[in-house]
Amino acid sequence: MKPVSTKKLLFANLKSRIWLFLLILIAGFFIYPVNVLLTFQQYRASRSTGDSFALIPDIHDIFLCQQTGNRIFLTIIIVVAAFAAAAAEFNYLHKVEAVDFWNAAAVPRRKMTLVSWCAGALLVIVPFAITYVTGAAIAAGIGAINGAWFGTALVRGLYDILLFLTAYTFTSLAQMIAGRTFIGVCMGAYFAVIAPVFVALYMWLADVFFPHVPDTGITYSMVGQMSPILFSAVVMTLGRAFKLLAYLCGGMILLLIAAEKRPAESAGSAFSFRFLYPLVKISVTIAGALGFAMLGTSLFVGSSFSKPWYFFFLLIGGILIPVILDLVFYMDWRGVKKGLKLDLICLPVIVVVSILFMMDPLHVDTYVPADNEVKSVGISGGAYMDWSLQGSSDAAVEDDPQEKFQSENEKFIHLTGTKARAAAKEPVDVYTQDTYVVTDTAELAEKQDLAAAQGELYFPESSDEDTSSIWVNVCWKLKSGKTVRREYAMTPAEYRELLTAATEDADYRKASYLAGRFNIKEGTKVEVYSYPDYLTQTVSTPVNGAARYTLLECIQEDSEGMSLADYLNSECIGTVDFSNETIQYEWGSGDIVYGTLNIYPEYTKTLAFLETLGIEFNKEFDYSTIRRISYFPVGNYQGDDAMITLNPDQYELFFASIKPVASTAAAESFLPESYEAYVDLKDGSSVNLTFTLRK
Repeated sequence: MKPVSTKKLLFANLKSRIWLFLLILIAGFFIYPVNVLLTFQQYRASRSTGDSFALIPDIHDIFLCQQTGNRIFLTIIIVVAAFAAAAAEFNYLHKVEAVDFWNAAAVPRRKMTLVSWCAGALLVIVPFAITYVTGAAIAAGIGAINGAWFGTALVRGLYDILLFLTAYTFTSLAQMIAGRTFIGVCMGAYFAVIAPVFVALYMWLADVFFPHVPDTGITYSMVGQMSPILFSAVVMTLGRAFKLLAYLCGGMILLLIAAEKRPAESAGSAFSFRFLYPLVKISVTIAGALGFAMLGTSLFVGSSFSKPWYFFFLLIGGILIPVILDLVFYMDWRGVKKGLKLDLICLPVIVVVSILFMMDPLHVDTYVPADNEVKSVGISGGAYMDWSLQGSSDAAVEDDPQEKFQSENEKFIHLTGTKARAAAKEPVDVYTQDTYVVTDTAELAEKQDLAAAQGELYFPESSDEDTSSIWVNVCWKLKSGKTVRREYAMTPAEYRELLTAATEDADYRKASYLAGRFNIKEGTKVEVYSYPDYLTQTVSTPVNGAARYTLLECIQEDSEGMSLADYLNSECIGTVDFSNETIQYEWGSGDIVYGTLNIYPEYTKTLAFLETLGIEFNKEFDYSTIRRISYFPVGNYQGDDAMITLNPDQYELFFASIKPVASTAAAESFLPESYEAYVDLKDGSSVNLTFTLRK
């Protein structure tokens, strides 16, 4: 029999799935040309009403999909198109008339598969290209893009096509392995997510059973890259394009091999390659049972972990999941009995895996290096570093400090090891418990009157620091060159003890203190505020030119002479704010402050330099400008009933009784007996003030 020509085979395939071409064409016109026109119409409408609307960035993002939401949406469209093309191919190849056609064509299976794959690719790529180029041409016609940008858009379009081909190849491979369309779709999802699910499940188990290990060595980026389909959700780069190309080539090789070795073309069996079912069942049962146990425990128990509930859900998942898989595979209840042998393999495995994580026989979670193995140690509390009392930061600070700030102080190394060994025996449970219970207005007034009769102010009991915990990240640099990281829950007092020991190291202070890592760019605005002048005089003093760098040098040099204990006993008398631009808000203009340094009385060199600029820190101010002062213990705010509002004749006594501290989030964790005040001024402005009591 004379073989059918490739052209005729391709035409038959295209004709059978022409609906897919029309579907992608319609969807593509809405995604690109229509979207461009609607965006342009919205731009014209906003211009006519005086509103602001960024036409060019919005038009660009239609094609480049640089925003996370748009990338995810495009990825979903690509994956859905891939599944639709592969499912349509499978459905066509297994129709009776199609089977007769292929059997009569005398065409090798590899060629048959390749032609069918090419037809599906053309039915999606051609309408996509038509709508993509049409949309870009319209964008060029309205002046939203230029020639240089068009090349960038073209590269992005080619990358999207590569994403589709990769996803399409693996879903086609899934259909080739499967014997039913539903199973083929499930297998496509299996290729898409099974490896990331295993890795993510491992990370989930490690987070629960190894709470003191902050990084188990697998990043979320690696999880995504283990799947050729999930990998498409990341931003386009040249390296990722080559990786996708490698996935595509590997998938095509597997697809052609599967086509050649496939036992039968007719539908019916759930798997054409029946030997694959045990592998799929074992992997899905193990991952599914562990995931079901973790999910069920978290939903029913909450944040705390319960071993009895975990094993209950593990048993339910270990029984239910394989039964469902057997029913889908055999399409018969008797299939459950046939799959019993595999179940007897899976159940012990998931139990052993769970026990290994719980028992931690290798001491992954509880390991702490011995003092004589350690070269240096660095610590950080939660998201805040030890420079928090000196100031707060954002874009003005260079580099991530966790790897950088290491101390070789032997006392600090020993103390850190002792605290870590004690903390490693306890479960990690970070929480805050308020201890201020005076909410009765009459009781509060009585205590205020009693204090006033003695010529004092009443300050309610503040948070008991032993009832709250903070995350502490510890990084050991070993003499062997290895790095060990652990995370522990400690009370602020314990962390403060560690940090005080660390800051006794002069080299540690020089590296970690904030001023030395501020990055001042041209145009950065630097302003100095003195306390308490800025409460009544909201006037800032700008520092320009070379004086900005000199100011930083002075602050750094002064701060290097102070340990954490010095800061805790000192008083914040001013701040230095760094801002990069002035922006217009709906209610007015303001600066974007992206870094703050604090000034203390011990900063002799800094104060002397500021004095040469005419900046003085005068504590005399006019109390008559204050309209109201209300205060409460930090962390214990329970509404107006818990606040204490002062009479005007108490303002001077109030400021004489308090010691201002750095108003940062970390200070609330560091300092016991800390309070916060709302100082409202008669000009309508207000100042939030964090303070402790004078001793």
